[in-house]
Amino acid sequence: MNPDKKTKIIFSVGGGKGGVGKSIFSVAFGTVLAGEGHNVALVDLDLGTANLHTYLGIIKKTPTIADFILKKTPSLKDILLETSRKNLRIISGAEFVPGMANPAHWMKLKIMRHIKALPADLIIIDLGAGVHFNTLDFFGVSDRGIVITAPEPGAVINAYSFIKGALFKSFIMSSGNIPCSGLLSILKRKKQQRKRDLLLRGLPGKLKTFHPTCSH
Repeated sequence: MNPDKKTKIIFSVGGGKGGVGKSIFSVAFGTVLAGEGHNVALVDLDLGTANLHTYLGIIKKTPTIADFILKKTPSLKDILLETSRKNLRIISGAEFVPGMANPAHWMKLKIMRHIKALPADLIIIDLGAGVHFNTLDFFGVSDRGIVITAPEPGAVINAYSFIKGALFKSFIMSSGNIPCSGLLSILKRKKQQRKRDLLLRGLPGKLKTFHPTCSH
């Protein structure tokens, strides 16, 4: 398995709440890009509750990512399905197997290696809702992350939580092997430093209030 050397972009579509339109957006986004002549691959990584294939009219039994996880097929390239749209293919997640929703870390790394090797210009990963580690891991390795929400309080709050979780996960990944307690200490120190900076910036004005002859 050798990654396709051609420059490609991987998009991940996620969000904190279910039912806000992530899958519909993924299909619409992929359809538009395919219509512009790009070779597009949709990957359904809503493991355990996948439904992306239904929005493309695929209702018959087909190979799915479960076949890859169960080692029935050696590569994700082998289960890329053609759709009714030219230049648009999909890796379905339709079949459910126990434990599929919580793959081991080595399996997540393997899935991402194979996704990056797909023969496509643009790859769109449709993720499940929530801030589970698996979802944030897949969201974090993409080149572009897209968060979908809806104009109602619960969806907006959950989207904000998703963004916070994704940023924190990205911070952990970019910080190497620093333990979580160490990261929290760093964040706490930075917060305290910001408070001190704000206090110092306002100090000259306060001094002049009490003593008009005091200068900066």
